[in-house]
Amino acid sequence: MKRIALFFCFIFSFAAHANNIIVNGTRFIYPGNEKEITVQLSNTADRPALAQAWLDNGNADATPDTITTPFIITPPISRVDAKSGQT
Repeated sequence: MKRIALFFCFIFSFAAHANNIIVNGTRFIYPGNEKEITVQLSNTADRPALAQAWLDNGNADATPDTITTPFIITPPISRVDAKSGQT
């Protein structure tokens, strides 16, 4: 029983850390005449955090090797310093 409780404490500790990254927006519109759009992230924590982003086509059975999308995200992993933001 102690192992199960410890396991859930371990899992939920990751969720608490993930709540420190805020994406400033809920929808991002890509104008056809633009080459790129900018998305701003904010880190409200007292320590740096890593943010990972990816695109998929909504198919839960697809693997990363088989997904094709018309866009890419660069960089796919970003460090966001404590109490700051990044675009």
